[in-house]
Amino acid sequence: MNRIIERYFPAKLLSGQIRVVEQWLDALPEAWHSSSPSIVLARAGMLLITGQIDACAHCLDEAERLAQAQSDEVDLHQARVTAMRCNIACFQNDLAQAETLADQALQGLPEGDLDFRPGVYGALGDTYRRNGRWQEAQACYLSLLDFPHAPTFQVLAAHVFGALADLDLRQGRLRNAAGYWRDALVAIQDRTNWGRLLPLPVTGWVYIRLGELLYEWNELMEAWDHLSHGLERAELGGDVRALIAGYLVAGRLKLTAGDIEAAAAYLEQARSHVESAQFSHWVSRFERFRLELWLAQDRLRAAVNWADEMMQDAALKDRPESEVAQLAVARVLIIKGDGPVVERALALLGGLLQAAEEEGRLGVTIEALALQALAYWQRGQRVEALTALEHALRSAEPEGYVRLLADLGLPMARLLQEARARDVMPDYVETLLAAFSGDAASAASDQPALPEPLTEREEEVLELMAAGLTNPEIADKLVISPETVKKHAGTIYGKLGVHSRTEAAARARELDLLD
Repeated sequence: MNRIIERYFPAKLLSGQIRVVEQWLDALPEAWHSSSPSIVLARAGMLLITGQIDACAHCLDEAERLAQAQSDEVDLHQARVTAMRCNIACFQNDLAQAETLADQALQGLPEGDLDFRPGVYGALGDTYRRNGRWQEAQACYLSLLDFPHAPTFQVLAAHVFGALADLDLRQGRLRNAAGYWRDALVAIQDRTNWGRLLPLPVTGWVYIRLGELLYEWNELMEAWDHLSHGLERAELGGDVRALIAGYLVAGRLKLTAGDIEAAAAYLEQARSHVESAQFSHWVSRFERFRLELWLAQDRLRAAVNWADEMMQDAALKDRPESEVAQLAVARVLIIKGDGPVVERALALLGGLLQAAEEEGRLGVTIEALALQALAYWQRGQRVEALTALEHALRSAEPEGYVRLLADLGLPMARLLQEARARDVMPDYVETLLAAFSGDAASAASDQPALPEPLTEREEEVLELMAAGLTNPEIADKLVISPETVKKHAGTIYGKLGVHSRTEAAARARELDLLD
């Protein structure tokens, strides 16, 4: 039985067939679970892949105890336990510990091991990639291709293509990344592989990542088609990582379509997995989409409070995917908009830009430059704003970036209108402006400063709205009813040609209506 478990369980786990493994384990007699290191290791692997790190560590302690109590293959079982501990360190982004454990595991595992050795290379490659160590990551992924006889080789090949795609994606090379993801899909769907290991979760992951790229290119219908295929497969297989990625992209698609309620529902689906699975490197991406949803829901106070908490966190720059969180914080600071706060945003963006340019992170560079342009524009530094924007556009155009800029909303639409008026990259700017909704494009068009001036009371309400106060809080400060505040807000939106508090604050600052 141990040989069967060792032969088939790792293959199923590596291919993302979590529910199959769970069913198999549940069908085994209870006595076997307390006597076989291989069975306990299989359960540990299932717990690891589903993000239950503490339970996985407990299983590994038990597997180690059982191995030491048996006289045969003690060193082999210990090496397998160490390989699994390496995987835990990788999941927790503890790179130094992961490297140490990887060395120990690879020394103890037989050269012909086709399960745990590939697992170590894959996990370590993913961790190098998250930490910007591109060459080490690439070396690990290429090592995976040295296992052509592994039961999961087709899956490993697909993973290598996907990993190489992600390396390109993290360096902003969207077109190369798309090519690798398509290669991964071909590797999985090749007819010569039919009847062999063709797991739904792996296919789902590839579809989801392709959908993410199509979303960035604003090919929204095709993106949704890929995403639907991907989520269907990920849900059937129980692949938590793919589900988180898929729900966040689905939420963005719904938000772009103006369906805020559906976007919020996808956020909640992602939340349950992010919070229970302990995938720390997904927290920043989750929080970023939550921030975008707050802005769409007009919950500026919630966004500002989150940014304030992040700025007080000394470990912000050390968290996994820290640049994602830092860009989100900078955006909130710019929207908040007073002088010292915008200065903090520019300082944050300056540090991000320097690091991104040193590491070759093109996507981060483009977004940081775009936010920098918005911050300069808000401070009245028009030349600096347009210079930063042109730099961003010239970096973004070859790879076809669209949503990265369009998702910055009405302030970016207005800045792009200014770029078009100055004949800055007119063809690309037209493509970007076409990605905005009709309302945003219309509101961004050149128009008189204000067709009707704000009343003194409306100016007071606008000031408090821009500070992030809720309607009841504004009512309390101005000694009026919340219903009156709501009516004033509607009038302010009409005069400014906007549809939300966030847009009203941005427009008011453009017109120098706020102190």
